[in-house]
Amino acid sequence: GKSVNAFVLKLNTDLAEVSSMAVGGAGTDGARGVVEATDGAYVVVGATTSQGAGLSDAYIFKIDADLTSVLWEQVFGTENNDFGAAIAPSVDGGYVLTGSTDAGDGSGVDVLIVKTDDAGVASLNSAVGGAGADSGNAVIETSGGAIGVAGRGAASAGVK
Repeated sequence: GKSVNAFVLKLNTDLAEVSSMAVGGAGTDGARGVVEATDGAYVVVGATTSQGAGLSDAYIFKIDADLTSVLWEQVFGTENNDFGAAIAPSVDGGYVLTGSTDAGDGSGVDVLIVKTDDAGVASLNSAVGGAGADSGNAVIETSGGAIGVAGRGAASAGVK
């Protein structure tokens, strides 16, 4: 089959393309969120079937500010489908991402929350959700270190 790659576009203030870069492998790779790193590079979150533990895995990668090279990449997931949907900088210089994960334990799809260091290596990894399909679509980390996630769910955790 034909591979599909994640891509990143860099635009100027007039929204004209300055540069672009495709990232991925032989499978299907897609990008869903991007933040600027403290060094001006870009950190991107999405999903990949080109590498990882299973059908699809959450994917985070850092590319240089000129969009010419991948500086590092990490995958998070189970043997089932896992997706990264949003990313935000964390107060300690790393990143926090959210999306969805299916642990394959019969609990359904849950919200994936991963906190990483500045090289994308996970320091915390959690799945939160109810009996139905839940997913995180936006994430922030507050100045106090608390993590906020917005998303959707059939039986969302903590909602009374």
